[in-house]
Amino acid sequence: MHVITIKKMKIETRLDFKSYIKLMFSLTYKKPIMIFIIIYLLVVLVMAIFIFSDLKFLFGETYYIPLFLAFYIIIALPILIYFNARKNFSTNGLIKEKIIYEFTDDKICHTGETFYSEKDWTKVYKIVEMKHWILIYQSRQIANLIPKESFGDNLMEFRNLVRSKKIKAKLK
Repeated sequence: MHVITIKKMKIETRLDFKSYIKLMFSLTYKKPIMIFIIIYLLVVLVMAIFIFSDLKFLFGETYYIPLFLAFYIIIALPILIYFNARKNFSTNGLIKEKIIYEFTDDKICHTGETFYSEKDWTKVYKIVEMKHWILIYQSRQIANLIPKESFGDNLMEFRNLVRSKKIKAKLK
């Protein structure tokens, strides 16, 4: 077995609102169930536009329910995602701080302007690599958000380190 050893990998990052909002939309709309629901509701919406009075044969007397859901998913949900993300970004001071991550064989440390945290690799729930992001999940819902560009030339080294830790990971 090949063992990866690194002394210390250090990266620096700071999130901006534009990148954060794109990530929030991406995380919401990449789920297979959301894709299915959106396609289904788009079909219902198109059918409603062309044959509104004939939708009763598909949905009985409650054809307005799929129409309302279509409106909600297609129109209201993006608006809600945007305003919730804006609220989270503006009220959470930690998310806007410059953060320095240090990855070693034993632990992950991250230092912000007002905090310091370190955790053992065994405490990491999972790591997900997206097109522009690395997400280090502490639990199912809480993750450290790191733009891939912050890794520079160290991205492959980071991937190898994660693979050596036997952590649940989706890496490219």
